[in-house]
Amino acid sequence: MENSKPVRGLYDEPMWKSMESGVLELQRCESCAQFRYPPASHCPNCLSDQTVWERISGGATILSWVVFRRQYFGDHPTPCNSIAVELDEGPILITQLVGTQPESSWIGERVQIEIYTHNGRKQHGARLANRFNPGMAAQSATLRKGSTDEYDGKTPADGRQT
Repeated sequence: MENSKPVRGLYDEPMWKSMESGVLELQRCESCAQFRYPPASHCPNCLSDQTVWERISGGATILSWVVFRRQYFGDHPTPCNSIAVELDEGPILITQLVGTQPESSWIGERVQIEIYTHNGRKQHGARLANRFNPGMAAQSATLRKGSTDEYDGKTPADGRQT
């Protein structure tokens, strides 16, 4: 089974470069200050073509989720938790939930976006924000700083066995 490959768009190279350095930056309009994702040549709010790339806070809220029980890529074994989150800055991002899963409804749960290494490639993921575990918090801080810790897609990044 083939591994997944990043899908790179016309305007998103700065986002991929920011993830390589361990942070997530998104495009923001210099005229109206609105963040946007996916990136584009012009702001959909005010039509300005003046943009900058800025680091996001990482805070987000789960809007929707799905657990894939069929494997589509070799590097994403099942079950694979995918979530749609609304970033505190406004844009909606599709990512994977790593670590502990919510105990009841996932909708409305707060998460923190992190950058981690998966199969030798940097990618973003989200971890529940309201769960405090000192060991997990230390690893989470390291991952957000761009460590080279690997996440195997089977074991949550906090090391628990599921």
